Amino acid sequence: MQTLCEGRCPFPFPGDRHPLAGATNTNMIQPFHAGCAGYRHLIPGVKPSRRSLDLGDSQRRNSSLISVQELPYRSRPTLKHSLKSFLRGPFGRYVVATYLRLVYYTSRKIIEPKIQNDPASTIYANWHGQNFLFPFWFHGKPRPYALVALHGDGQMIGGAVGILGLKLIHGSGNTDKTQTGKGGARAFLQMLRALRGGESVLTTADVPKEALKVGEGILLLARKSGAPIVPVAIATSNRKILRNWDKTQLHLPFSRLAYVAGPEIKVPDDGSPLAGYQAELKAALDKVQARAFALADRTS
Repeated sequence: MQTLCEGRCPFPFPGDRHPLAGATNTNMIQPFHAGCAGYRHLIPGVKPSRRSLDLGDSQRRNSSLISVQELPYRSRPTLKHSLKSFLRGPFGRYVVATYLRLVYYTSRKIIEPKIQNDPASTIYANWHGQNFLFPFWFHGKPRPYALVALHGDGQMIGGAVGILGLKLIHGSGNTDKTQTGKGGARAFLQMLRALRGGESVLTTADVPKEALKVGEGILLLARKSGAPIVPVAIATSNRKILRNWDKTQLHLPFSRLAYVAGPEIKVPDDGSPLAGYQAELKAALDKVQARAFALADRTS
């Protein structure tokens, strides 16, 4: 049943679910009547107010008094958050896919090496945040599986590259072995099955929150499948580098678009330590990424 706080609050709440029901403050600076105009900033979309109501006896009867300075402020969504929410929605993947097509078809392509040997059962490795335009790399070639994370951004990008023709495997690696909700083990088995079946896989070499640091997962995948790892990179001359953990490269239209692939790296199934292969793959990925930037920026 909907009731009004003390009969004076302009916002209805269930009788036992008032936003400040039972709240007390022994260090009050300026008390307000719970739920009334002084607390309007708890209601989404209502402008904050510091106006106190003189309620007389009702103020003394109500023990739910609190200082406005200690109340959580719920700000209105920013343009950035609103845009992100839209792109994560059901139509966001189509918007992202359309934008990637715009970047690709308005850009001049530079591919190195010009003649590429793409064997079956290949693991294409790249760094996080640098792989949005890879679906176009495989025009006229067998399309690989792409590993995409389960979180909102991963599903948004995954949905877009799926529209552009890549097959998807959902899951991601994790540096915290106690967390099991990212689907990493299931995704590893799916990629292993695809590679043994003659398919290729596109995945990142680094795991979330540890940019430019090669994880063991991709090397174990190469070891168990027998597939070679090919380091690949993309860069555009017009770009914006985002201020996030992986320094995402946002590609812009009307660019020079560089695709670069490095030599294969094989990880034998001999039980040897992976540290040496981690260093080798990191050096190879850094080299092809730097080369891609040099070709796009004409600094080579």
